[in-house]
Formats: sequence, structure tokens, C-alpha cells
Amino acid sequence: MILSQITKHFVQEALKRKILNINDLQKLKNEFSSKYKIKSLLNRELILAYKKIVQEKSDLKSLSFERVIRKRSVRTESGITSVTIVTKPYACPGKCVFCPTEKGIPKSYASNEPGIMRAILNDFDPKRQVKNRLQAYIGNGHTADKVEMIILGGTFSFYPHRYQTDFVRKMYEALNEGLGAKMKDEKCKIENVGSKMAKTLQKAQALNEKAEHRCVGLSVETRPDYITEKELLRFRKLGVTRIEIGVQHTVDRILTFNKRGHDIGAVKDAMRLMKDAGFKITSHLMPNLPGATITEDYQMFLDVFNDPDLRTDWLKIYPCSVVPFSELEQWFKQGRYQSYEQQDLIDLLIRVKQIVPLYIRITRLIRDIPDTSILSSASVSNLRQEIHQIISKNQSKFQMCQCIRCREIRSAEVNLAKTELNILEYEAQGGKEFFISIDDMSQNKLCANLRLRFPSQYFSRQKHFIKELEGAALIRELHVFGNESSIGSNQRGLAQHKGFGGQLLQQAELKAKQAGFSKIAVISGIGVREYYRKNGYHLEGSYMLKVLRKS
Repeated sequence: MILSQITKHFVQEALKRKILNINDLQKLKNEFSSKYKIKSLLNRELILAYKKIVQEKSDLKSLSFERVIRKRSVRTESGITSVTIVTKPYACPGKCVFCPTEKGIPKSYASNEPGIMRAILNDFDPKRQVKNRLQAYIGNGHTADKVEMIILGGTFSFYPHRYQTDFVRKMYEALNEGLGAKMKDEKCKIENVGSKMAKTLQKAQALNEKAEHRCVGLSVETRPDYITEKELLRFRKLGVTRIEIGVQHTVDRILTFNKRGHDIGAVKDAMRLMKDAGFKITSHLMPNLPGATITEDYQMFLDVFNDPDLRTDWLKIYPCSVVPFSELEQWFKQGRYQSYEQQDLIDLLIRVKQIVPLYIRITRLIRDIPDTSILSSASVSNLRQEIHQIISKNQSKFQMCQCIRCREIRSAEVNLAKTELNILEYEAQGGKEFFISIDDMSQNKLCANLRLRFPSQYFSRQKHFIKELEGAALIRELHVFGNESSIGSNQRGLAQHKGFGGQLLQQAELKAKQAGFSKIAVISGIGVREYYRKNGYHLEGSYMLKVLRKS
């Protein structure tokens, strides 16, 4: 038998035996290797064979088997597919001492970071980058129906507006075309972009509402001192739903010493504007900066968790590292900077993980910079794994981290009889936040969450700077976790498509109505608008709105 026939026979046998876990899959691989004297079959070979079998006989489709053979399943276990693309190298207004300025590379990034290397191979073209990542995901057995787009590459706000619009338009077009269409060789230029671009962007967004690969969220990164009311309105026209900002530290002296160019007051002002416009926020924090002590670094986290003006949604922790092409490299060589000990950093982050609020998602604990590019650092490449192992081995001393990422249900089956709806209320940026969640209490796992905000204008009685949001409560996020499932499917036992989203919406609407709001608004990703329409919302400006009728 030739390899393709063996692979087809393997899949047929796996489906017949109803193999549902990796161990049983590996046993069957070993059995076939011994029988046919071949190397262990690769999952990507099984994926291709399975797709052909299902095309011929659709009743053999098994979502459970698909999950077993899917490669890198962790990438879609949060319920969406994250696709990162990078903008072209461009100037940055910042002069931060820790930031690399490598020629031909976007500010703050290194040429050998995996995401940057992919961008270079694709000439920083947004279409090629998107399609490259979709191809990789689909080839590994993922659906990639619900795509969270993440745009990196320095201070997005500092790029020419026309370039930003052109870049985002082509991103949407790539999602709309998918992998079937032949891609035009059309360069994304920094300057001289056509005047009809805005209309074309709107058309691309409209098409994405019902596309195969829908953009359920769009994230950009910028500086807090570039956040203005006007800038946020422009971000909404692009479809941005989440903003990453470099907070770095909460002590002005440390920010000044590292030449950040803004103070903590600018961060607080930016966060209030972003929250009141409905955006989700990812704050970047950097322990081990020049001039900071371990005590000050721990206090920095306490500030972010306890100061209402600094409370965030997501958190990226980037321990400071000395990298080439940075001013800090010279400081290090001159003996002016030394990282603190690795164990000190690990101890600090374990302490942080003991106090992180339930509503925060720690999305990163380290930058994805190869060890070969790090001249000095207290960090290690598998920092998250090492910290989790220490906590797991010492559960009498430490509790498991309660952040969103650590509690996500992922691929586990939901015990519906043990699910509870919980509401955590807290003050933030002059408003009131409600973290509404559905939790599987039998596993201490998070199945879904919604972020509801009563904006600061509700309490100050001031007019909202976005007319559509005047008098509205805000839904800043609605997320159902677990393996990403195709739009419209219903997979038994998994969190997605179990009605959790509808339950959370109803609870948010009830809360808003009880507080006297006449309407509720959602900062919806372009590709989720159809979902909200089915739940009684309509598009007004760039938000999905629903009138709350009195009972």
C-alpha cells in the first residue's frame, strides 16, 4: 500500500474505533507503524486524509476526532483564532532606553522574533500575512471562522492615517477572500494612497459581516499620550475593539528615567477615554526597568489592581531585557544597568499571580525574543511554564492563578448542572464595571464572560463625546471560551454554542435597565454584528445598539 492509502485506512480505523484522545491516537499510530514498517504518521497527513473522507461521505464527520488530530490546539481553545500581522517599519515618537531600533524593523521589535520574521517574509504586506496565517491554521485542522486580528509594529497612531486605513482594508479583504481567491500583487504603501480608500474600507467591512473568516475583534497598539477623543473615533471607523498601551510602570520617576515621554497621569486619562468608548484595554508592564526596585515593581502591580484609574482588562508582562540596537545596551556595557536575579523575578511574578483579580487576563509573561538576542535578562524563555510548575508543586503554599487565561474551560467538557452566573462589580476610571461570568464551579473553570460598563458620564452627568453612546450602558466584551467551533455548529459538551452568550446579554440588559439606562451599546467586531442583530441590536455609527424598553 502507498502512504496515502495507509493514511486513509488509518483515519477510517480511527473513526471506527471512536478514538477521542491523544493517547489512543498515538497507540494506533504505533500499531500502523509496526504493521506497515513506516514512520509515525503526522497529524497534518491525517487532517488531509480526513477532509477527503468527509468530502466523499459527510456522515463520517466527527468533531471529536477533529479536536484530537488538530495541531497546536491551544491556539484556538480560547474560542477564537488569533492572527497577528505587522506594519511596515516607520518612525516612532518615543525614545525609550529599553526599545530596540534595528534598521528595517518596526520600532521595539527584533528581526528574529517569529512574528517579525513572518512579516519580513511577506514584505509586511497585510494580505499576504493574513493568508499565510490562515493557511497555517487551516492546514493544522483549525476552523479559523472567528478571527481576532492583532496589528503590531510600533506606535500605530504615529503612522500616516491613509496607510493605517489601507493596511486595515487589505486585512479585511484577505479575510473575505480566504484561501480560494488568487491574491493581487498590490503593495501597501506608507504614502500616496487612493482617495476612495474610506469607501472601500466600509465595503470590505460590510462583506466581512457574512464572510467565511470573520473578524470578531481588532487590536492595535499605541502610546497613552496619543489617545484622544478624535483618535478613538477614528479607531472605531477602522473597526478597532481593543487597544494595547505601554504603561510600563506606575512611578513617574521611573518613567522619566527610562525616557518614556509621558507620566502616569497620561495613562489614567487615556484609560478613561478608552473605557468610556467601550474599548477593551491591554496594559503592558515592565518589571526590572532601570531605576526600579523589586519592591517598586510589586507596588506597580498593586497599583494596577487596586487604583480604580489604572484597572485594566488584559495584561502583558514584559520583564525588561537588554537587547541589541537599544540605548540600554550601551548602559549595560558601561555598567550602568544590571538585571536582578532570575529567582527574584520568578518570586515576584508568583506573588503577583496570587493577587491578580478575576477580571484580568494575563496574556503574556515574557516577550517572544529569542535567547540569542538577549544580552542580559532575569527572565527565561519558558517563564510561564516554570512559574506554573512551582505553584502546582507547592499548592499548600500557593494558590493557582485566578486570571482569565488560567481559568478558561478550553477543551474540557462543561458540567452544565454545575454552571453558575456570577457578577463581580468594581469601580474603574470614573465609571462602574460589571464582570459577568458563567463558571463551571465543579472545575473552577470560566465558560464565558461579559464586561458591562456604566461610563463615567453616567456619574458626572456630562455629555458623552460619542453621540451614539449618549445615555447608553456599554458592553465592552462578550466572550465564550472553549475550542473554536464553526459558526452555526453545535458541539456537544463544549462551551461554545450552549446559549451562554445569550444568557450574559440578558443579564447585562437587565442590569442596565435597572440602573435607568434607555439603551445599551456593544463595541462589536465587524464579524459579530450578525450575532447581535439576531439578539435585537441594530447598527448605529460603529456600535450595535438596542433600545431598552420599560417593563
